[in-house]
Amino acid sequence: MARHARQVVSVIAPEFNRRDGRKVTFRPKDAAALNDLKAHAPDWKLKALGLGTWTAKDGRIHWLFPAAWYGHIPEGYKVRSITGEVSAFARGVTSNDRRFGFLAFGWVRPAKPPMTRPRAGRR
Repeated sequence: MARHARQVVSVIAPEFNRRDGRKVTFRPKDAAALNDLKAHAPDWKLKALGLGTWTAKDGRIHWLFPAAWYGHIPEGYKVRSITGEVSAFARGVTSNDRRFGFLAFGWVRPAKPPMTRPRAGRR
């Protein structure tokens, strides 16, 4: 009887959930709320709300929406995918695939430092 060596097979699957353990509780109520965040929120606030960064170049950051927002993004809202394609969001058509707790789309905007929340009492 022949002996067969045992092989160890490793399977690496994608990560779907957030690694930071953050619970995303904020949900945008409409396009105006999303546009206000995009235009005015400092980077640290976007991170605190659960958004993630994809790429940064030329002083611009591609912010990814948290997966928890999928059901709250307004129909027709313009989003940019990680491939750079801009399209109108359509629930059930636009992919709800998530990696590390983020959707594969969001928006690009200039960086608004700081990335971390300023400590109280410091300006």
